[in-house]
Amino acid sequence: MGGGGMEAVIERRERLRREGLRRAREFTSCVKRLLGDATAIVVGSYARGDFNAWSDIDVLVIVREAPRNPIERLRAVEECLTKYPRVEPVIISLDDLDRLIRKRNPMLVEAARDGIVLEDDLNIVEEIRKRLATRT
Repeated sequence: MGGGGMEAVIERRERLRREGLRRAREFTSCVKRLLGDATAIVVGSYARGDFNAWSDIDVLVIVREAPRNPIERLRAVEECLTKYPRVEPVIISLDDLDRLIRKRNPMLVEAARDGIVLEDDLNIVEEIRKRLATRT
């Protein structure tokens, strides 16, 4: 494959990644309409750039308050899940966040290290990074 061919492959991958991030942003806007201010961070393969045709777009969504039951959390944003089917959210509340930081939850560690911040209405991204960086 010549240089032009490789450039075309790279451009296509970049376009697909931008499209995935756009979908994640639209999903986040939908969730914010239903649950209020949010901090949303893309993690996983779309954040790293190693996604494939079967990859979901993993989004950590932190809101002030959320139903305690994880199934109820998903029901609360069902219209967003229907509209953006490839987006795979993990929705947590601020109370959950503190506990998960103390436990050094792997998804939070990944979000702090490699995540792509879509929204930070709650102004907590730097605090998450700082708290997770202080422990080895």
